[in-house]
Amino acid sequence: VSMGLVHACAVRTDGSAVCWGRSFWSARNAPSGESFQKIAAGFEYSCGLKTDGFLRCWGGGGVGQTNPPNAQGPFTTISAGYT
Repeated sequence: VSMGLVHACAVRTDGSAVCWGRSFWSARNAPSGESFQKIAAGFEYSCGLKTDGFLRCWGGGGVGQTNPPNAQGPFTTISAGYT
């Protein structure tokens, strides 16, 4: 479970992501059909670490926070901040 400013997200036991709370810039609209191992909720965006080690982000990306550097992956952990 990860808490953003006004929304929260979690990974279910089947690997799907679910988010709730206020949805500024679609920050709680978790993608369907993808499997995650970890999740991070930021101010106006959320990111998930998929089971293949690559990142998927959604929501507001005004300063690039929803454009993860997957070319430098795969990754083992994830964290989200303000922007």
